[in-house]
Amino acid sequence: HQPPAIRLAEDVAPPGSDQGVFAVGDDDQSIYAFRGARVGNMADFEREYRVRRLIKLEQNYRSFGHILDSANELIAHNSQRLGKNLRTDAGAGEPLRVFEATSDFAEAQWFLDEAQQLHRGGLARHEVALLYRSNAQSRVIESALFN
Repeated sequence: HQPPAIRLAEDVAPPGSDQGVFAVGDDDQSIYAFRGARVGNMADFEREYRVRRLIKLEQNYRSFGHILDSANELIAHNSQRLGKNLRTDAGAGEPLRVFEATSDFAEAQWFLDEAQQLHRGGLARHEVALLYRSNAQSRVIESALFN
């Protein structure tokens, strides 16, 4: 089954036709499988449309180097990806720390401990922020904060 974007492209400009197609995508966004994304979509498109010019958008304007180095290292293990090397001019940034929690409760407690340690070190509470990927994560974090 083909993703809607591929079906639309085929309706507008079938593969092998003289019609030009401009497409933008990210082969590293297969986390959106529930929306039809898969690692091979971009490779399939590139092959079926005999892409003559591929422009990789590797410059990142939001993240620091340590974040991008870690991301590059992780996504390099995906053998089906087309490949790119994310980079930034924003500098290295702070080193990453990894914490593997045994549960969502342990993760929330770790965050709370970290925030309290930052505050004891002189950082104002309003300067601490927590970003999480899914709203489902908020309940246990809120519980830890309020208890």
